[in-house]
Amino acid sequence: MVTALNIANAILYKGFNEGVDITPMKLQRLLYLTYKEFYKRTNTLLFDEKFEVWKYGPVVRSVNTALRSIEVISLKTIIENIMEQF
Repeated sequence: MVTALNIANAILYKGFNEGVDITPMKLQRLLYLTYKEFYKRTNTLLFDEKFEVWKYGPVVRSVNTALRSIEVISLKTIIENIMEQF
């Protein structure tokens, strides 16, 4: 079966190819909307993972965890690049 991370990767891939900036929050919302639309059209679940209710909207924890690890690496790389300039 498809996982939430598979769908998130597909959304990111499409956004990258179309030059659309997708923030972690936007990704979670797009993931939710995709899940909801798929369910509406097929009456089946797109993936088994459950959405959690967070302050700023629905979140799939596995996707959030994966994004946090990428953000930490990305921020570290950005900081290192800035420091090299000085």
